[in-house]
Amino acid sequence: MNTVGGRALVLALSLIVLVIIGGIVPLGAATAVADSETQQRVAVQQNDSAEERNETTPHRNPAEYSEDGDLKGVERWLSNRLASQLGESAIQLSEGEYELASEYVGEEYRDRLEQYVDVAGQTGGESNEETFKETGEQQARLTEAVQEYRATKAEYEAARQDGNEERAP
Repeated sequence: MNTVGGRALVLALSLIVLVIIGGIVPLGAATAVADSETQQRVAVQQNDSAEERNETTPHRNPAEYSEDGDLKGVERWLSNRLASQLGESAIQLSEGEYELASEYVGEEYRDRLEQYVDVAGQTGGESNEETFKETGEQQARLTEAVQEYRATKAEYEAARQDGNEERAP
């Protein structure tokens, strides 16, 4: 993107993503989630004496076992995931990858949003449901509009180069 308009679009999208991420989750939290997702974990079996063995409870039937989970942590993870998907969509849009940009705010985004709404409803805290919903819809519309604009612009420039005064006045 070497045009001034293209640079302005990238700048505007970057600012929108920063405002969304900055307004919803602390930047450090988003980084922590991203870092932990990329780590690979390895399990090692140790042959200790019988006295030192860890006696872990085997699998329990969820229907027979109840314990409070970390709903705030789940809500934070879902919030970070939604913000990350919005950011990735903006990046893909700025690079002209319209299908990828649309996928980031597509069905998976809506599914995550539903999960977020369910969990946020259980935590009783402040929910960013409307912000995520509106931002995802705006991002999808923006992606479609930019794709349509760039296709029309390419047709116009081709017609102008061919000397077609009717299609490119």
